[in-house]
Amino acid sequence: MTIVEECHMIHLSHKYCRDFCRIIYNTFSFLAVSSLFIGCTGFFKTYVGCIILGVAPSISACIIVFLISFSVYSLDKVADIDKDAVNMPQRQNFLSGRKRLVLAYSLAAYLLAILLILVYNPKAFPIALVPFVANAFYGMKPISKLPRLKDIPVMKNFIVAISWALITTLLPATQYTALGAVNIGIVLYFMLIKSFVNTVLYDVRDVKGDRENDVKTIPVIIGSKKPPLCSQL
Repeated sequence: MTIVEECHMIHLSHKYCRDFCRIIYNTFSFLAVSSLFIGCTGFFKTYVGCIILGVAPSISACIIVFLISFSVYSLDKVADIDKDAVNMPQRQNFLSGRKRLVLAYSLAAYLLAILLILVYNPKAFPIALVPFVANAFYGMKPISKLPRLKDIPVMKNFIVAISWALITTLLPATQYTALGAVNIGIVLYFMLIKSFVNTVLYDVRDVKGDRENDVKTIPVIIGSKKPPLCSQL
């Protein structure tokens, strides 16, 4: 093989590598901006919750949580489209001109989740309403003398973590009557802490938009002005 042929092969391999990386990047970007990724997270969190509870994983419960997570986060992205102009402009570009479509498939996913619950596990119906109700009350001010939940520091993280913990633990737990309260409580606590940590880590990425929208998350409160401890030594 001549030098020219070797250079041509190297050029082709670099081109294929760039194309492959571009496909992977576009795939993950689509999963992120469309809420499919967060829906899959809900699916596998529920699956793991079943395993920790010591019961056979309930695929129906996992699918229900997938649909609820996908729906709630899609609706939340539509509501926060202006905020995403700062935090995630690619998400805003995806939603631009697609608001009605996103609203339609989000509501359809939630209705499908409710129907599945009524068919497979009617006792879990109140649990399925937790994320929707929590998201609604988060920005409301039911009592005039009290601040909105949104205005209370770190409340966003707690509401999201509690919602995740309840649906990923109690939804499958209601299908098994033999589970003890202690076991359910331990798994609920584990899911609560894990979800809380996850929300804080995601807020590090969104700190600029949260600060501009006066959302008091932990990264916003702590700030990023102080230099690391190692630089002060």
